[in-house]
Amino acid sequence: MEKKLSNVVTIADTLNSLAMNAPEETAPAVVRSSRKSWMLFGLAALLAGSAVTAAYRWDDLPPGMASLPTLLPWSDPVSDADVTAAQPQPAAASTAVPVPAPPPEEITGSGYVTARNAVTIYAPGTDLIAGVRVAVGDIVQAGQPLILLEGAAETFARDKARIARDILALEVEARRADLALARDADARSRQLAESGAVTRSGAAEARVAFAKAGIDLARAERALAQSALDLRAADHAVGQLTLRAPFAGTVAEVAARTGQTVFEPGGPMAGDGSLLTIVDMSGLAIDADFAERSIAAFRPGVMAEAVLDAFPDQPFALELERIAPVASAEKGTIGIRFRTIDPPPGTRPNMAVRIRVIAAGPGATDRSN
Repeated sequence: MEKKLSNVVTIADTLNSLAMNAPEETAPAVVRSSRKSWMLFGLAALLAGSAVTAAYRWDDLPPGMASLPTLLPWSDPVSDADVTAAQPQPAAASTAVPVPAPPPEEITGSGYVTARNAVTIYAPGTDLIAGVRVAVGDIVQAGQPLILLEGAAETFARDKARIARDILALEVEARRADLALARDADARSRQLAESGAVTRSGAAEARVAFAKAGIDLARAERALAQSALDLRAADHAVGQLTLRAPFAGTVAEVAARTGQTVFEPGGPMAGDGSLLTIVDMSGLAIDADFAERSIAAFRPGVMAEAVLDAFPDQPFALELERIAPVASAEKGTIGIRFRTIDPPPGTRPNMAVRIRVIAAGPGATDRSN
């Protein structure tokens, strides 16, 4: 710093001496010399001030700029080391730190337990309940009688159809006998006509009678077949009076009472019309609703855990079974069905359940239809 100031003072003194030692001239020359002296003096002052300012501020520059070469004549020469230091240095190689994968997404939903096979039985018409053969909780087999209906009209129609069938069966037997007699009479008439014992017209009448007997038999047999169909239909109607289990299961509800009159479903006095309900407890599933924005998480490989409100300390696993084809516009949800894996004993349809789903990892493939 002192060296730089010394250089500035030396330059100023030199300029001043040049101005003071100028030769004396005539008046105009003196004026020009005076002007020139003042100009040189001002230039010296300007250079001195710039040098001082640069000297004071040079040390305040950033490290990278302090070593740059300068054009000032009093600056120190720049060394190769200073130039090398001023050049930008390559950044040190950074070691990549692996970013941990985000934790699996957890989705929650709620639903209820449902039976895969469940049926509600209704009466086929307006009838009187003659008997109830089961109670709530009974285990029944396929085809087992559940409720007996009186069905007086159906029983009467069946008896009438049976009698008609029997009468027509006798009619067929009579027509068959008539046909046999007509056949014999026709054969004799032909023999007698050949011997001349009877006229040809008499033989022709015998042939006509034989043909008519065959037609009468055919009509009787057709009527008998129709009566058999009527009787079968009447028997079916009577069979409907005995309501049977369509599959093996457990009786979940019984609304029928002996002596109660039931009305045809859809009639003005039908009401609900249900008599009893059977469920198959061997195949339980869970139907749940989830926000439709989470549908992408339901792919093969998802894990789910269910907890029944009735058994909060007994969680069990679930397996994705199917996704509803249509979302609920009212609720903004999508229905999901799960298959239960070892549910707690005592699990029953319509029980409330809470579900926690862990989304599959990135390698899972999308579910195809």
